[in-house]
Amino acid sequence: MRNYFLLLMGLGIFISAAQADMGGLSVSPTRIIYHAGDNSAEITIFNGAMHTPYLIELSLTDAGESLASGRYVMPSPVVPLPPQERRVIRIGDIPDVTRALPADRESLSYLWVRGVPGMGEGNQKGPDVGGEIHIALTMKVKVIYRPNAVEKASFSYPDVLTATCDAAGLHMHNSSPRYIALAYLKTRDNAVPLNNDEYLLSPFSDRVWRGACGKHVIARSGDRPDEISWGVIKDSGQVITLQSVSGRTSITGA
Repeated sequence: MRNYFLLLMGLGIFISAAQADMGGLSVSPTRIIYHAGDNSAEITIFNGAMHTPYLIELSLTDAGESLASGRYVMPSPVVPLPPQERRVIRIGDIPDVTRALPADRESLSYLWVRGVPGMGEGNQKGPDVGGEIHIALTMKVKVIYRPNAVEKASFSYPDVLTATCDAAGLHMHNSSPRYIALAYLKTRDNAVPLNNDEYLLSPFSDRVWRGACGKHVIARSGDRPDEISWGVIKDSGQVITLQSVSGRTSITGA
């Protein structure tokens, strides 16, 4: 199974699920919160192409991304998707496995959606006619298992996220048991690039962006305190804006 997964990743192009509509495919939602006790969760895949059908190949991995996940099951790993149609994909957990996951924090898996384009009725040109290139797209959907204890615990973004600047860089701490997704991150002087999975803060974790605070940091500019703002993506998909000034976090917009 691992070799099969690596083969999938070796073909085509990987893009985030949020960018999937570039190739005629879109996936919604791009993040699944799987609550303990749920029977299933679902995503919808839509083929917006006018003429190109897709063969959708599905696989699940744990957060390491290289090993098949034993936490969830799907009805079928291969789904045909004609033009202008959508499919609802349901996944279910394996209770004996998910009950053994940590009860004090969320656990992360990935659902990989690979769309392999085929030839439709209006798209029957040969490979060298018209210069058309059809490329497989691979999308990654986060599947987050949320235990009952985490669901019931009080939660407020300003209470669990802190951000500070120093000469080494920008430090962010997530003191909560939840995965927190950042939409953007910036200091008074710079927009901070969020590369790869840097936008996703793991439970009870710290992250440092080296050199991200620019020239105005508390250590060297006492008259100009560090000011950091960032967007957080809520479970609903809504983005709220938080700001930290001299280490104190508050919500400034939604």
